[in-house]
Amino acid sequence: MPDTITSLRKENDALKLQINSLQQDFVKLRNTIEKQREAPKQDEASTTTRVQITEFQHSLEFLSAKYDTLSTEEGAAKKELQKLSSRLLELAAKVDRIDDALEQLQLYSYQYNVKIVGIPQQEVKESAYDTSLLCVDLFKKIGADVNLQDIDIAHRVPSRRNNDTSAPIVCKFVRRNSKESVMKHKRETSKVSPLIRIFDHLTPKNQHILVEARAFKEKFSYEYCWTKNSTVYLRKSATSRAIRIKEFGDLQRLEEGNHV
Repeated sequence: MPDTITSLRKENDALKLQINSLQQDFVKLRNTIEKQREAPKQDEASTTTRVQITEFQHSLEFLSAKYDTLSTEEGAAKKELQKLSSRLLELAAKVDRIDDALEQLQLYSYQYNVKIVGIPQQEVKESAYDTSLLCVDLFKKIGADVNLQDIDIAHRVPSRRNNDTSAPIVCKFVRRNSKESVMKHKRETSKVSPLIRIFDHLTPKNQHILVEARAFKEKFSYEYCWTKNSTVYLRKSATSRAIRIKEFGDLQRLEEGNHV
């Protein structure tokens, strides 16, 4: 699974570079067309000067021929622009498909995970086994039916605070019902320690959506914002329906609705 995600990310990055290159070509070609459109005006001014001297008819024929040539070149340039535009759209669509595939792969992997903060680190080089034991001890204290065999792996992850001596733990379960048991009892951590909390482990995209959803909650006076099964939800009040937030566009549409 990690190798697949890494491969997809590399392909996606390569496509983004191609799109950026095509966009630069697109701008250059468009600028060329604009210059060509200005050229007849300059030639026309010169022709007018020559007409004032002697050769009105000859210059007019020359200008007409020049205009026909430029029109032909502009038509060809427009076709090239259209071809570039089509390629950009195709590549952008492929990038979107890869992003969706990456997200689905991560969602599948993350659905078995929980993130735990506030458990003190016993040793500088804490082994995965020792971290798993700490998790099992906590789970038993909060009443979750989980043992060591239910954990695939548990490890510390970097903290956002450099001076944090209790780096967060990501615990991956063998089966989903073990995670559900832990999440069902997560509020009981306050009885163990006010510093310990258990969260749904979100993909980077969903973590970003959660941050934006919380900001939306404060801005528009929503009462609830939470996650369940790796999905972000908002609720205006205790009696209103839960709103599922899957994309950033969902927040934008919701904001537009609040301004109606």
